[in-house]
Amino acid sequence: QRWYRTGDWVQQRHDGELRYLGRIDHQVKLRGHRIELGEIEQCLQAMPEIADIVVDVHVPTDGGEPQLAAYAVLAQGQAAPEDAVWRAQLHSQLPAYMHPSTLTVLEAMPLTASGKIDRKALPAPQQSGLAEEVAAEGEVEEALARIWCELLGLPSVGATANFFQLGGHSLLATR
Repeated sequence: QRWYRTGDWVQQRHDGELRYLGRIDHQVKLRGHRIELGEIEQCLQAMPEIADIVVDVHVPTDGGEPQLAAYAVLAQGQAAPEDAVWRAQLHSQLPAYMHPSTLTVLEAMPLTASGKIDRKALPAPQQSGLAEEVAAEGEVEEALARIWCELLGLPSVGATANFFQLGGHSLLATR
């Protein structure tokens, strides 16, 4: 027989049926795109401010859309990179569908008992470094801000906010 290495982790039951258990690597499928999380991590790890980085898919508990979220531990004595800086780093090397919508700074990565990063223990992502929120003015801007808040699951959205940087995507925009 021929076996193919797909990156899927399966278990063969006694009756011969294969039971899917997950992935061996950190490849995810998000909105029709196969994304290798390590590629995103490698791109952000190149920044001098970042000592350690993990990218994962966050699924909001309120049933919102899954989104890529980056978690960083800063290098000693470094400040968090500005939003525009880390986004430019990604933009220069990766397609837009591989850009995390958030970068959350952590004191330390959560670890399992064996010393590996515990992805399940990562906190809910936080918006970081976004431009100062400008209040919506007028009926149209206020209505649009309410719609974006509802779609994106955010408490507030400013008039100058970028829908895609907040976690929006083309499929969500059609709603």
